[in-house]
Amino acid sequence: MLMSKSLARAILFSLVASTAACGESTVENDLPLEHVASSRHALSHDWSASFSSNDPSAWPEDIAIDGSGHVITVGQYGDSINFGGGALSESTWYGTFIAAFGSAGGHLWSKSFGSAWIMSVATDSSGNVNVAGVITDDVDFGGGTVLNGSAGGYGLFVAQFDASGNHVWSRRFGSTTQFVYIEPASIAVDSSDNILVAGIYQGDLAFGSDSSPSSSYGGFLAKLEEDGDPIFGRFFAAANSSTYVSVNAVATDPNDDSVAIAGDLTGTTDFGNGSLTSYNSGSSTDVFVAKFDDDGDPSWSKSYGTTTAHCADVVIDSVGNIDITGTFDDAFPFGSVTAYGWLGSLLVAQLESDGTEAWIQSELYLPSGSGIAVDPDDNVIIVGSYYGTPTFGGGYLPSAGGSDVFVAQYSAANLSYLDADNFGDSGSQLGLGIAVDSSGTAAITGAFDSSVNFGGSTLTADPNGQSHIFIAQLSLP
Repeated sequence: MLMSKSLARAILFSLVASTAACGESTVENDLPLEHVASSRHALSHDWSASFSSNDPSAWPEDIAIDGSGHVITVGQYGDSINFGGGALSESTWYGTFIAAFGSAGGHLWSKSFGSAWIMSVATDSSGNVNVAGVITDDVDFGGGTVLNGSAGGYGLFVAQFDASGNHVWSRRFGSTTQFVYIEPASIAVDSSDNILVAGIYQGDLAFGSDSSPSSSYGGFLAKLEEDGDPIFGRFFAAANSSTYVSVNAVATDPNDDSVAIAGDLTGTTDFGNGSLTSYNSGSSTDVFVAKFDDDGDPSWSKSYGTTTAHCADVVIDSVGNIDITGTFDDAFPFGSVTAYGWLGSLLVAQLESDGTEAWIQSELYLPSGSGIAVDPDDNVIIVGSYYGTPTFGGGYLPSAGGSDVFVAQYSAANLSYLDADNFGDSGSQLGLGIAVDSSGTAAITGAFDSSVNFGGSTLTADPNGQSHIFIAQLSLP
């Protein structure tokens, strides 16, 4: 089964009931955290907020923190939504948004576009906000240039806004005459402010002189200059129409601007180092990790799994270690060791810069990692969701009745468990994205349909039960 970013999140969001009031938002500041698993590395609440629309399709896709501590989130909504600067609405049946908040949670700016879907966000050294997504029709992102959607399919776009939300540039990639399916699942920025975009596609896709039509679902990696001009494109074909390569995440190494991508593989593909085939002659869904130098030349690639595994996110720490998160069933061979799961288990794994398997941790009974980041000490921070009573660090962390959000911390030294915090009630709460800045502040985002408390006052959904977006800023110990 194709487990692209949108499908994985659609499955999660099917758990959330669908009805809420337009324009409602709440922000809570500076109250002690109430829900923690232990006090060893407990998070402290800075601020939290919730936002809703008049349509069940309001959800966040990604979150980032810039160098000034501003929090930026992107996502989708129906009808209208208000982030604190007035209602946003589109004439199309859905809209996509960018919203920026100050370090204390106050609204800075927000923008909305119709016939578009922003899927990922990353900031650069100047505070510019870079976003990637797809368009299905003509869209003006503010530069006076209308970008044309492809014939019956999607056009890939990358756009940049300055720290005040003003349009800087926008570029479109993909055929304008043939059907193209594209999901730019992830975006990252390197130390020179070059932009990396990765995802999945089917059809004609080109970045400058690099192109590779794909009749099946293949993966791609592109590097753009700070002004959006393409530097290179790399394409990873699936063997046939029943297999796929889904690049779900991209990260850059702060030391040498090398690039890691991670995602899901069914069947066979080649990242440039020879073929990789998923387990059981290609019938399973495996996790893959591949690394490239700053020119896009392949360094190494590896795949892992036995039955079904999913990689949601990747990050590279200050010494070049590559950390991934996701979920897996059954056994997960990783170098010389094998992790075992049951009923869906949290995956946390680390590879060294050269691809050597370093450490792996798993938590049993339905936790699923959605986002990963590292703190200033290279400790690994995971956000995700779970049901029931999963294990964290050998103990149990019961949910409050429905699906709860968790934030789990693992040490830089050997991925040993440090702490896990859970947030939820009898309804559904989903943790979908995380960013951590150089001061040790974490921003998380997700969705909920009832109520949730991150340490301030309780954020409460409309009685009709429509899904809400939440943002919470939490200080790490």
